[in-house]
Amino acid sequence: MKTLKLLTFLTVNLLIGLPWNQGVIAQQGVIEIKQELSPDPLVISGNSLARVKRDCGLIPSQPNQIIVVKEPIPYLRLTLEGEEKATLLVDGPGGRFCMLPDGNQPEMTGFWSPGEYKVYVGNLSKGKYVYRVHLSRFKNSPNPQP
Repeated sequence: MKTLKLLTFLTVNLLIGLPWNQGVIAQQGVIEIKQELSPDPLVISGNSLARVKRDCGLIPSQPNQIIVVKEPIPYLRLTLEGEEKATLLVDGPGGRFCMLPDGNQPEMTGFWSPGEYKVYVGNLSKGKYVYRVHLSRFKNSPNPQP
């Protein structure tokens, strides 16, 4: 029952938002992707409550996004566009990876195996932050600006 409600909620939000903001999915939850990504880049926006101290700064207690990769993807780039000193923690089939702010946007690139990837958007400072996650199959495609 919860899954049906979530799918209905996500579908309605996606359909309402498409005419105004092509390519942006304003939702949190589970995203399933295959080798063909449409649109590319796929942009997921949301809010993150950074409050649990971990080895990747302050992160939320639950993942902001869960990305389910259905088939091997030879190259996928996940880039975080966040406020202040945003951090990115990705826990997936290949291990746990932390990207700290170093003057650039936190980013994870390369081969993605099938499986579930839990994405935590955090910060070095406590608080609530707005973020955008960009997923692209291309190495040099620019992220759309807000």
